Amino acid sequence: MIRLDVEEAVATITIDRAEKANALPEAGKRALADTIVAAGQRPDVTALVVTGAGDRCFCAGSDIGEMRNFNPEAMYRMLGAERDMYLAALSSPKPVIAAVNGFALGAGLILVMACDYAVATATARFGTPELTIGVAAPLEGFLLPWIVGLGHARRLFYTGQQLDAVEAQRLGLIHEVTNPERCRPRAIEAAREIGSLPGTSFGVQKALLRQLVSSGHLESVIEASRYATSLQFADRTTAEALDRSVARRR
Repeated sequence: MIRLDVEEAVATITIDRAEKANALPEAGKRALADTIVAAGQRPDVTALVVTGAGDRCFCAGSDIGEMRNFNPEAMYRMLGAERDMYLAALSSPKPVIAAVNGFALGAGLILVMACDYAVATATARFGTPELTIGVAAPLEGFLLPWIVGLGHARRLFYTGQQLDAVEAQRLGLIHEVTNPERCRPRAIEAAREIGSLPGTSFGVQKALLRQLVSSGHLESVIEASRYATSLQFADRTTAEALDRSVARRR
């Protein structure tokens, strides 16, 4: 269900359930979270790419067939697995790039939003259809208003409307739109570009952004930023990166 391939320092993680539109049951969400965490800890990996099998769907969300038989306790457990999946990407020390090769709905949209950078095919579609099946969207509510603004978040939640790739890029849900055959290669290129940033700068920047989103308290994050950025200057790789930058300018 979750496939991992590592090539030239990039770990490509594929949701391989094309016959179900790459919809994820609870076990799939746990496996995806575990795979992201494990790949992020590998010393031979500098960046991760998450994508879906086939050419129609990135991830169509949760497995509705499984959810039909849930009681409240089962739903609570499944949402815990979904939380772990999204936190795995959000807190990975390595860059996590989404290669959105088709529909990204519900939990699939959560996954895109939790990634650091997203490249999408022009045929991709994005949406939060939960209310249309009678279930509130619990986790998109955390990041979606941050990214697209409260007004657009209300529109997406209340209508179930899907965005095409052009509008998703305009609203900030994704960063690049490309043709289908270039989606995964471009995502891998972006992974290598971001993964090659010098020193500890990426990890520090990502942690600070996550803290801001989690706390919503700008002043405390500014102080944390002062502390974290200052600590970088005790790291040899920071000095080396600055030396290289000065040498290029000369």
